[in-house]
Amino acid sequence: MSKQQADDGITRRGFLGSSLGALAVGIGCSDASETNPEGSAAGGAASGGAPTSGAPSGGGTAATGGAPSEGGTTGSGGSGGGGGEAKVHLAAACGTYCGACLSYMAKHGEDESVTRPNPWGDCDGCLSGGTLASHCRTCSIRLCAAETQSGGRCTDCAELPCYRITNLIDAGGYPHRQEYLPNLAKMRELGVEEWVGAEEERWRCPQCGLPMSWYDTECARCGAPRSASLFPVTADTPRPY
Repeated sequence: MSKQQADDGITRRGFLGSSLGALAVGIGCSDASETNPEGSAAGGAASGGAPTSGAPSGGGTAATGGAPSEGGTTGSGGSGGGGGEAKVHLAAACGTYCGACLSYMAKHGEDESVTRPNPWGDCDGCLSGGTLASHCRTCSIRLCAAETQSGGRCTDCAELPCYRITNLIDAGGYPHRQEYLPNLAKMRELGVEEWVGAEEERWRCPQCGLPMSWYDTECARCGAPRSASLFPVTADTPRPY
């Protein structure tokens, strides 16, 4: 273990000892910086440990961030999936559930009468192979996982939790980032498709079923309070936008 990892105070596999039954709230897929709270802090695509079964192939170009394809899985296209298929491309490298991101929702909203802010530009999801939000294109976590992990996620990385992900969790005081490691553990336990299906349901309005964003205090359509299964949000809660 490197000195930087030891300074984090977290062992590589320590997070797996946490309760896997805890709520998994996935948020964010980027590094933080002073100028862009969702920008790249660690920078670059430095290798985070030996690949478990080879680097992923395909998916994207330099313009779209080169996200790896989800070969052999359903709902992995840049269109956002559909037809009840598991949208596995919304399970981000870092453990975020991209379906609750404002930039994803702005492009893939289910109700055209509901408009949302779009702080980082249109996005199809971390591992869609399509358009990525500005901060996700250069995210060092995503780039490292694409290079070293067969699934393009940190789930099985021998270096987890590395300085890239712990630095991001600690930056900004945003509550969604505290769920990265529990989310990755839950993906490992359940499998990505089952985890994404559960997250898709959990991030819906408990009254009308409209998807809710990470920091919605109430449903944008019917005004119902956010689900009690999500982390609490108030007007004073720090937000990355």
